[in-house]
Amino acid sequence: MTEQPPGETDRPASRTDTRALDHVEEITARLGSEPTVFLDYDGTLTAIVADPSQATITDAERTVLRELAGHAPVAIVSGRGLDDVKGLVAITGLIYAGSHGFEIELPDGETFEHEQAERFAADLAQAAERLTAGAGDLSGVFIERKPYAIAVHTRRAESDEVRVRAGDLAERVADEFDSLTVTGGKEIHEIRPALDWDKGRAVDHVLGRLPGSPTPLYIGDDETDEDAFRMVEQLGGVGILVAPVGAAIETAAHYVLADPAETIEFLARLTVSLD
Repeated sequence: MTEQPPGETDRPASRTDTRALDHVEEITARLGSEPTVFLDYDGTLTAIVADPSQATITDAERTVLRELAGHAPVAIVSGRGLDDVKGLVAITGLIYAGSHGFEIELPDGETFEHEQAERFAADLAQAAERLTAGAGDLSGVFIERKPYAIAVHTRRAESDEVRVRAGDLAERVADEFDSLTVTGGKEIHEIRPALDWDKGRAVDHVLGRLPGSPTPLYIGDDETDEDAFRMVEQLGGVGILVAPVGAAIETAAHYVLADPAETIEFLARLTVSLD
């Protein structure tokens, strides 16, 4: 069992039985007068699908996001590349953080790219070649090169054995480079720069670029979102995990939403509550 931080030994490992939809007013009060809403994309705003290019949101869902952005800054924080997630969300006036926060764009056009990330480009290129070659006999597995990462997608893998082999491949290739590391997620393994940078650090960076003293709300569904949940908790904000209610998941989030449809419903209610 993960050791609890000092002073939090009474906190349960899983908080996935506290539904965010039942506590909208409470969450609004916790956010105070300067809320900022951070949203993962895949699995949070849209269902995870076999073909990532088909993970789209509807115009009605865009309307919900636009209306929320009229009451608080809204940031999309995704493992996808910046241009990819901007194209899928297609809403101006939002903050976008792509590649787990290695590239960020603010509504005024100010951009950020991690100052050290570019020096990993050559190793990422070599790793992508080795992954592509090694995945040749892994039916249904496909390799996606991102600006600052390489994704090994297993959602369409023909068997669990193939999924295991794909994970082993990602680990082997990452181990060949001192500069790279591998992280997991839902039907994905990602190789990226071994830097002290993640979605949590990206959240902190964005908050530092905003005026006043904003309080963060972060909604996400995957392992990489736990970094953001921990950061948000340190900053006195609120984390919401998208997962089945009551699931036995160890998380730093405070509340749960069952699926992307509940995320959209929650955001609509939050907008009304912030009005």
